[in-house]
Amino acid sequence: MESGSSLLGVSIFTVMSDPVYSYLRLYAVYFFLLNFHFMILLSIFSIGFSCFRRKLFCSWLIFNKFCSIVHSIMSGS
Repeated sequence: MESGSSLLGVSIFTVMSDPVYSYLRLYAVYFFLLNFHFMILLSIFSIGFSCFRRKLFCSWLIFNKFCSIVHSIMSGS
């Protein structure tokens, strides 16, 4: 029983250290971050559009400022 669990651990380690699987894990993390940024941008655009309908010029300036702040944060990291 103990040798079977250690064999399972070794096989999981070799699968995780295989370069193909490491590329797949990297792609999965990248895809998650891309979806996360896309959801943030989509919520910003929907908030900005609802503000844009209410007060045209003032909300457009606030929306542009907010987008520039988010863009600087995203490009900085």
